[in-house]
Amino acid sequence: RPMSTSAASSQRSVSVRISRIAVASILGVVFLAGCSREKGPDADPAPAPAPVTGQTPATQPQESLAQYDVQQLLTLERTADVEIALGNAYLQDGQPDSAIAAYRRAAALEPGQTRALNYLGIALARLGRFEEAEQAYEQAGDIDPFNYSTLINLGNLRFRQENFDGALASYLRATNLDSTRADGWLAAAYAHEKKGSVNEAILAYRKAAECDDDDPEPWERLGNIYYHRGLYKAARERWSDAVLRDPSRTDLKENIRALEAYAESTGTR
Repeated sequence: RPMSTSAASSQRSVSVRISRIAVASILGVVFLAGCSREKGPDADPAPAPAPVTGQTPATQPQESLAQYDVQQLLTLERTADVEIALGNAYLQDGQPDSAIAAYRRAAALEPGQTRALNYLGIALARLGRFEEAEQAYEQAGDIDPFNYSTLINLGNLRFRQENFDGALASYLRATNLDSTRADGWLAAAYAHEKKGSVNEAILAYRKAAECDDDDPEPWERLGNIYYHRGLYKAARERWSDAVLRDPSRTDLKENIRALEAYAESTGTR
């Protein structure tokens, strides 16, 4: 391993010095690269997928409503769509309590639907009102126990509270419902990593990559795992796969160059 001083020999003193420099360079970016980046305005601080609302084009608030501000929305008939749009607008204006009230009204207007309850849970979780958020998701689960979005959001909430067993259980239920969605497999992989189940995390990242071949994140995370296991060739290959999908990742390119320099200096290519 590049960081092992016990592996050094007098014949390789120059190579060891080079490898230490290489590893220092790698470490400077690996931990940055290893941090999950938020995926949109609803992303949780923890490395879990962005909350989802499970909307289809038929159930989304009218697209034009998103262009309205609070005052304009208040002049409209108070349908569930309008209340959800109003909640979103309140959030943008920094009025979370008003947003929550709007989402509650939306939920009351469509009692057999989970959409507004998911919005409500997301807003409550943002404010750190985790118990109330879980109640909203549980209420949505009572309406539809097989709602993918609710399961992912509930998993995200548990993840934020470091309940990784509970998060993983929720994520795996979601993947059982729909094994073709990458976000569920990514979330399960994160939870597996937090639990120390690295082999299971690797399998979940691979499933995520199969579901969305354009997403660089599963490849990046696999590279991080292989690096920390001392599997430098595999790490370099997986980071290269990530860069192929996102050529702007200069941090990963630096990782790859550092590992190539190490391989060159030690003859371990």
